[in-house]
Amino acid sequence: MKAQTILSALLISLTLTLGTSAKAAGLEGVKASAGITFSSELNGAFKAMAAKDILKEIEACRIVDAEFFVAPKLKESIGLLQSCSKALGNHAGIPVTITHELTPSGKAGFAIEVRLGAGAMAAGSFTRNLRHSLRIRRESLLGHPVKIVRGDWKPA
Repeated sequence: MKAQTILSALLISLTLTLGTSAKAAGLEGVKASAGITFSSELNGAFKAMAAKDILKEIEACRIVDAEFFVAPKLKESIGLLQSCSKALGNHAGIPVTITHELTPSGKAGFAIEVRLGAGAMAAGSFTRNLRHSLRIRRESLLGHPVKIVRGDWKPA
């Protein structure tokens, strides 16, 4: 029992001695500040990489969150989204068109299609943000299902 008390006293004095010598050398804050700086830079990098709701950020695209008494028909919805497609294209630096889906035979389908033109591969963060925005809205715009088509897609 006495040996345990002596061991505890030795550990406490050793801790105090090492703590004061680090303080005397001015090193106690170095590790802490380096950890805070690295941590804040890492958090900033993750925040920059996080997907954003691009349809909410671009003013011309806020129409997608409008609530209607009667849902607009497909052609009306596409008309309402034209200014959004121009704004998205300007933001991304690639051509973006919003139109009705085309079936392989070239006939109009039942969904809205967001077509990203040439350079869509280079606009990876834009595409990620757009997909995130559509996921938030359950893959639908103005009550119609939506799909994204990348590149210069043409119906067969």
